[in-house]
Amino acid sequence: MWRGERGQALIEFAIILPLLIFILLGIAELGWYFVIRIALSNAATTGAEFAAYEGITDPDLVEERVREAANGVKLGSGDIIVLIASYQDKKGIKPKYALVQINYTYRPLVTGNLFRRTVTIKARAIRYYPSAPETAEFEAIPQTM
Repeated sequence: MWRGERGQALIEFAIILPLLIFILLGIAELGWYFVIRIALSNAATTGAEFAAYEGITDPDLVEERVREAANGVKLGSGDIIVLIASYQDKKGIKPKYALVQINYTYRPLVTGNLFRRTVTIKARAIRYYPSAPETAEFEAIPQTM
């Protein structure tokens, strides 16, 4: 080893270390994003199934169930949209389907404070009530809310 080359490996490691840390944090950030996305998707499905299969028509009860199923994701007051569509038959008004949509604003842990960027995660689930006949007429399912 030459006298002028001492510490070369240390300098090379110091140069590559920030890039390596940035890549590892990016992998962790992507994993956390998908954990939240899956939790919200499961929460929307749980809420729609709760409404449809239990015959619940009160949106507040469905919203409460969605919050419980969100697995620690803090949802704001306007993040959950619950729509219970109904139809009129000879016996009265009966529910047709339940739609639950969650709009969650996600701020990345690593770059969120650096760039002040957010990502909106949308989760949506629709479940039909088993008691509703297929021939019943009802308004179209909204594509965007």
